[in-house]
Amino acid sequence: MGLAEIRGIIREAWPLMLAEAVGSIVSLIDLAFVSRLGVTALAGVGAGSYAGWFLNVPLAAFYIGVLVLASQALGAGRRSLAERIVGESLTAAMLAALPLAAAGIAAAHGLGMWLSGGDEAVAEAAAAYLRARLLGHSFFAAMLVLDAAYRAAGANRGILYGAAATAAANTVLDPLLIYVAGLGVSGAGLATAASYAAGVLVLAARARSQAGYSSIASVPRGLAARVFRVGSPAMAERLLFAGGNLVYLAAVARCGEAALAAHTVGVRIESLAFLPAFALSTYASGEVGRLVGAGLLEEAQKRGWSIAGASAAFMTLMALVLAGVAVPASILLAPSEAVATLVVAYLLLAAVSEPALGAVMSLGGAIRGAGNTLVPTLINLVGLYLVRVAPAYLLVGRVASGTACPLVAWLIMDVDVAARAAVFTLVYRRYFRRLARRLV
Repeated sequence: MGLAEIRGIIREAWPLMLAEAVGSIVSLIDLAFVSRLGVTALAGVGAGSYAGWFLNVPLAAFYIGVLVLASQALGAGRRSLAERIVGESLTAAMLAALPLAAAGIAAAHGLGMWLSGGDEAVAEAAAAYLRARLLGHSFFAAMLVLDAAYRAAGANRGILYGAAATAAANTVLDPLLIYVAGLGVSGAGLATAASYAAGVLVLAARARSQAGYSSIASVPRGLAARVFRVGSPAMAERLLFAGGNLVYLAAVARCGEAALAAHTVGVRIESLAFLPAFALSTYASGEVGRLVGAGLLEEAQKRGWSIAGASAAFMTLMALVLAGVAVPASILLAPSEAVATLVVAYLLLAAVSEPALGAVMSLGGAIRGAGNTLVPTLINLVGLYLVRVAPAYLLVGRVASGTACPLVAWLIMDVDVAARAAVFTLVYRRYFRRLARRLV
């Protein structure tokens, strides 16, 4: 793969990557405000964020289903079908988010206790943050569907407007709610909830001019159910992935409050690398989906390979960036010297796996766009549970303790990513044409 081809892919996908980067930067700003409340607050927001991610997962069925079906419908020249897919899914996703939010609010303290390793103070902070954040859960669901609709249409630049609105709302509201209103971690959660609403308003208002959708909301009927079925394997993957990561995080929490806080900071900084790579993954789904919808399987496979190569190259660059910013970022964001030291260790170990992570994400996205959402699910879940969760559960905080405790957890994470990259490469190379199928 030549440098010119990599530049071409990045040039097409840069709005998606920038939108994800904006989200990462806002997340770091959010973390900087919270870190001034102390280690306990920081660890609590980290635990609450993981619990929130778990409650987001069922909505992934709508996101993946819309991305796959709408992109294939547009590739086949059936725009009216694509509009009905988006409209029914938007309403259905917002309704589905309501019971999820209610369940999360009710279980917030229990989740906080488990994720914090039984630390009552951290659990209370996690519960306060999670309850406030879940007030915007329906808006988050709507934002997912609209984001998928824009990506399916190749309207990549339009997504930037939603990202900018979300970022502006969160950045302005964070200090006002956390400090001026004196709401602490609850203020951080409320700022996030309000930012989702701001993003939805902008994406909805620009759907016609940016993505060509004349209608974005309708009564859920058979298409919404079909979208959910197509996206269900991805939902199951993310649900089990989120559950596995909760077990993994609980293992890290056994290493102590400082390790949990460092993991929170490290993941937020690393998101500057992996969220743009996630953008390339969804870009691959849209590109491959439109080509499969048009019946061009050979071109679809080649396009997926090219995007995966560009993603690995980008993540190699980001690995160098992570290594370079590890020390200054830890000083800026960590609330103590002990946490800062562990943040540096996390970022250096994460940098090792970034190129492989780029390949995993893009090849998985390409296979989903081709119409098969089950195979990527199976590969990711086997890797997560057998290579990451089981060893972490058995070793971290038990066999591995003291200074080595979090380091072993983060090394296990690297091994998991490398193993999945090898499997995805083999499967994509040999079996893509067998896996690809038109769904519309």
